[in-house]
Amino acid sequence: WRQGFDAAFVGLNILAIHAKQTGDLQLSLGNVFNVQDLFEPSMGWQQKESITLSVKTGETRLLKLTPAL
Repeated sequence: WRQGFDAAFVGLNILAIHAKQTGDLQLSLGNVFNVQDLFEPSMGWQQKESITLSVKTGETRLLKLTPAL
């Protein structure tokens, strides 16, 4: 996570991120989740506690988090 550079919103099983600069974001999810990018349905991660997102300046990503069983 790049402190001071990006905005995030966390809701019920949703994580929204708005990037203020281009680069990679390391996201620690705090538990094991299946993650689906709702703006790019072909992107997803299974059974992850953390993920890396490559973002561009001004890009917003909307992720659905489903607890992994």
